[in-house]
Amino acid sequence: MIAHILESDEEATEEINLTYYEPLTPGRYRVIRQINGEPMAAGFEVPEE
Repeated sequence: MIAHILESDEEATEEINLTYYEPLTPGRYRVIRQINGEPMAAGFEVPEE
């Protein structure tokens, strides 16, 4: 098991493969993952080309 412990002023980045969902249409999306039984969410936007 990998632990990521961040201080309040730190950031972390994780790359998630979304090819299963392609093509993504322009709009706002949110990825929600369970980490240690707790939901963690991150939002992102797909702009119009």
